[in-house]
Amino acid sequence: MIGGEHQMYHVTDLWEAWIDLMIGIRAPEATANVKNLWVSLTSYVNPSPWYLQWANSVWLQCGPDQAGAGKSDNDRSDSQ
Repeated sequence: MIGGEHQMYHVTDLWEAWIDLMIGIRAPEATANVKNLWVSLTSYVNPSPWYLQWANSVWLQCGPDQAGAGKSDNDRSDSQ
């Protein structure tokens, strides 16, 4: 499968928008003298390490680490 900007694989409109956002966030680093900017790409599914071109870290946000959200009677995330 070939397609998308620069013939990248696995690119959707959503991820292209995220890439544009990360490029925009990085742009002022040099001109505004921003130090130690850290971009963490968080998703409910594992984002590819390929996105480390624009982010400093990629990680999976899973259900059990959202303790502040509370639990419903149907929540089975702890039993998995």
